Amino acid sequence: YEIGVRLVGSEMCIRDSGPAYPAGRAPYVGLPAGLRDAGFPAAGGRGLHLRTTTFFLQPPARRYRMSIITSFRAGLAFFTRIPVGSAPLPPTLSGVVAWLPAVGLLVGALAALALLLAARLGLPAALCGIGAAFVWTVITGGLHLDGVADCGDGLLVETSPERRLTIMKDSRLGSFGALALFFVLSTKVAALAALAGTTPLHALGACCLAGLLGRCQVFVGMRLPSARPGGLGSMMHDGMKPRYAYTALGLCLAACLVMGRHGLYGLLAAGLVAFWLLSAARKRIGGVTGDVFGALIETTECAVLAVCCLP
Repeated sequence: YEIGVRLVGSEMCIRDSGPAYPAGRAPYVGLPAGLRDAGFPAAGGRGLHLRTTTFFLQPPARRYRMSIITSFRAGLAFFTRIPVGSAPLPPTLSGVVAWLPAVGLLVGALAALALLLAARLGLPAALCGIGAAFVWTVITGGLHLDGVADCGDGLLVETSPERRLTIMKDSRLGSFGALALFFVLSTKVAALAALAGTTPLHALGACCLAGLLGRCQVFVGMRLPSARPGGLGSMMHDGMKPRYAYTALGLCLAACLVMGRHGLYGLLAAGLVAFWLLSAARKRIGGVTGDVFGALIETTECAVLAVCCLP
C-alpha cells in the first residue's frame, strides 16, 4: 500500500492506493499517532486538519525465503571462489550462514586432494605443502587472509578502539599485518607438508577437520556483539539462528570422534584459539567484525592442522 498526503489550503487530501480501513485498524507502520487513529476515508477524502509532510508507507516486508539449493549456491559463491554461478543473497545472510560447516568440509577436502595428488607425483614434502596451501587460498579467494592482515594491523597497535576499527578498514597493509600473514601461511604450509608424509586417510581427515572447525568458530564468535554496525560481521549476526549453531556443534563433535585423539587435540586447539582471539577482539574493539571472523577461521585452521601432525 502507498498513501500520499498533501496540503490543500488548510485541509488535507489523502490519495490512497489501497483499500480504506476503519479507525485504528490501518496496518501502516510509522504513521503519526493522530493520523493513524483518525482512520482513512475514501480516496480523495477531505477534512483532516493535521500538520504533516508528504510521506509514503510500505507494507511490512515479507520473510525472504530461499530454497536449499539456492542457499547452498549462495553460500559457495559468497564464501569461496568455486564457480557455481550467481545466486541471490537475502537481505541478511540468513540461510547462507547455515552452510559454513559444509563449505569448510568442501574446502578442506579439495585442499587435501591437491596435497595427495602432489605427494602421488613424488614431489618433495615442502612443495606438496606449498601447492596445497595455494589451492586452499585460491578456493577461498584469500577472503579470510584479508581478515588476518587487518586484525594484525588493528588489534596489535596501542590506540583507541575507534582508531583500531579505522585501521582495520584501511586496505593498506602494515608491518603487523604482514607479519601475521607470514606466520599464518608459513604454519599452514609446514603443517600440510608434514601431513603429506602421513596416510592419505589421515591427511584427508585432518584437512576436512581444519576446514570444519575453522568455520564453525564463526558461530562461537557470534556470541559477541558486532563492533561495526552495517559491516559483514553485523550481517552475519542478523542471519544467525540458534539451530545453525546446534547443527555446527553436532558436526564438529562427530568429526572429532571420527579423528580419534587427533580430533580431541583439534577441538582443544580450536577452543584455545577462540578464547585468545575473541578475548582480544572484545577488549580492544568491543566485539567482532568480518575481519575477526576471517582471522578466527585462518588461525583455527593452522592450529588444527598443526596438532594433527602430532604422533
